[in-house]
Amino acid sequence: MGSVMVVLITLMAGGTAALCCTALLYNPDKTVVRKQVRDMYHESDKESFFASLMKEKEQRTVRRTFKVSRRFEKEFETAGIDMPAGEFLAVWALSAILPLVLVNALTGKAVVAGGFCAVGFLAPLIFFKKKQIDRRNAFNGQFADVLLTICNGLKSGFSFQQSLASITKDMQPPVSIEFGKAVAEMEYGVSQHDALMHIYDRVRCEDMKMLVSALDIAKKTGGNLSDVLETISETVRTRIKIRQEVKALSAQGKTSALIIGALPIVLMILLSILNPEYIGQLFQTPLGQKMLIVAAIMETVGFTVMNKITDVKL
Repeated sequence: MGSVMVVLITLMAGGTAALCCTALLYNPDKTVVRKQVRDMYHESDKESFFASLMKEKEQRTVRRTFKVSRRFEKEFETAGIDMPAGEFLAVWALSAILPLVLVNALTGKAVVAGGFCAVGFLAPLIFFKKKQIDRRNAFNGQFADVLLTICNGLKSGFSFQQSLASITKDMQPPVSIEFGKAVAEMEYGVSQHDALMHIYDRVRCEDMKMLVSALDIAKKTGGNLSDVLETISETVRTRIKIRQEVKALSAQGKTSALIIGALPIVLMILLSILNPEYIGQLFQTPLGQKMLIVAAIMETVGFTVMNKITDVKL
């Protein structure tokens, strides 16, 4: 086993362990607002949406063995995965470290162990990103109907908060869940602006900023809010239609970029598992190491350029 391979495996294992330890040991203090909200919960509120929400939060807190940074927890919320962020991080670390240790102990081949480690490291990350993108797309697809529901509620004589409450009853997740949280926050004193911006923090929907801006302007200058929301709804529907057309036109380029970026990595992992002696020459010889460096640079540049070409911002 070459010295370069030992260094690469050591760095991979050490980096994973360092990431895990940093997230587990970093334990931020609870905010005063969260403590006040918890103190507001009483047994008499069992039937309310907020009570069920807080009960679910308490159950998650009991199950949360590991503490993670607030930044990672907020990013984890955008995927909507039904498990605490600390547990997911622990599973992620174990899925990378256990194959490395077990395969290396059973086979004694560091190249094979590195291949299994790479698969174990990438699988949870791919799962997380897919869940995050799917949830964001689902929210974006429902957002135009959200605006129309609010608009119809205002025209029927409901208040804005009552119109939001109707979304939690009449629409499907993730929209119903996110606006239900916003309604619960407003009932317990959070401002309308902050409650809606919290939705943006959880789903990263750019159209939410448009809604919040319209509400702030209407609150300061007055005017017919239902007409404004109806106009925004039409704008959002048009943007969704354009996004779908752009997605169809750029599908070929995105697929090509994905193949170019993933194929060399997948082949290297497969070869390291199936034929470690063959692929090991790249790590153990000076020429092979130079070829790996050049290939990594060309791979990164090619994938970045093609991804930028097909990434159209609307």
